[in-house]
Amino acid sequence: MGDNMAITLLCGRTLNDEKASEEDKSHAVKLLDDLCEIQFGPAFKIKGDIAYKHGHISKAEDLYQDCLDTNLSQELNSVKIECLRSIGVIRFNNYDLEQAKLYFQLAIAEAEQPSQVMDCHFYLSQILEEDKDRARYHLEQAARFGLKQSFAPLGFLLMNYFNRPDIAVEWFDLGNSIGDFNSIVGLFDVSIKQKKYDVARKAFENIEKLTPDEDTLAHFKKSRRLGLEALQLQNSTLASAQAAPEENPKGRWDF
Repeated sequence: MGDNMAITLLCGRTLNDEKASEEDKSHAVKLLDDLCEIQFGPAFKIKGDIAYKHGHISKAEDLYQDCLDTNLSQELNSVKIECLRSIGVIRFNNYDLEQAKLYFQLAIAEAEQPSQVMDCHFYLSQILEEDKDRARYHLEQAARFGLKQSFAPLGFLLMNYFNRPDIAVEWFDLGNSIGDFNSIVGLFDVSIKQKKYDVARKAFENIEKLTPDEDTLAHFKKSRRLGLEALQLQNSTLASAQAAPEENPKGRWDF
């Protein structure tokens, strides 16, 4: 299998190389076709990747399924997971959510390392969003293994549905540390909720810097009007306290 895998990977690199000659690309296609003839699964997978890249989505799905139909050995488990995941994404984008769920679940069941399928968990959290407990489970799985897109949705779910701002803030903080805009918005919301106005103030400053246009910023201000009013009141109170003259208490014998 080693030689066939090396040939397959080399063909994939050639077909993805914009500088490769047409002759080299034609030869790569022929080699992949030959490998498909002997039912070498990874060759179908590479052809599927190329088809997907060029927008031939249905053809890509067929090739991924052809790869799975070759009964991949355990040694090729990662290839199997990638095909299951890819079909799941195609089905998800086609709004065939039941089939998408099936393929994502199969990928998770086959995975040897949870980090291989963290995005499958993220997709499942969206498919199962009506079931808050299951959505939370899948978001937590995705977030724990570093999928940054899951930090903010998990934080909002914990804060708004499960009423756990104490846990939500941890995920918003993590997203904030890598500059994730939605996490910064979440950090503002949870800080207002917890009356941590210094954190909220800093988050709002970051939102103003990172907001792509005035319309988006205006929408944020409108949707967070009460929170911003609370922050403004806190700022005014703080400013008044700082401006007040310092009292020098007198002793009982001072005149």
